[in-house]
Amino acid sequence: MMLDSGVLTLYHAATTEAVRPGDRPEDSRTAYYTGWYGERVVGYNRFFAAQGVNTRVDRLVRILRPDEPVAGSDTALLADGYYYRVTQAQNNHDDESGEDVCDLSLERIGEKFGRAST
Repeated sequence: MMLDSGVLTLYHAATTEAVRPGDRPEDSRTAYYTGWYGERVVGYNRFFAAQGVNTRVDRLVRILRPDEPVAGSDTALLADGYYYRVTQAQNNHDDESGEDVCDLSLERIGEKFGRAST
């Protein structure tokens, strides 16, 4: 298992108490995991299964399993600078390394981090 593609940060949607006045809750995020990730191949079955439920899988990455469960409403910031919505999280055990891992199916959302949207 090679986790050498970059550093990923996972975010929960912020609770109402954590949102500053004037901000929308969906625009606020609370980071709960930062770690290295490895790219995986998005296979045909996963790609077309996602299209069948009106979503898409742009990236598939593997991380060490976080202490907190990964939810479908979570977002991820990858090394490419884009935010992604977690569409599926699969917990596995990597026999080669002996580590508990999590494979994340991701759908790209929005603009590149740090760029103003128009």
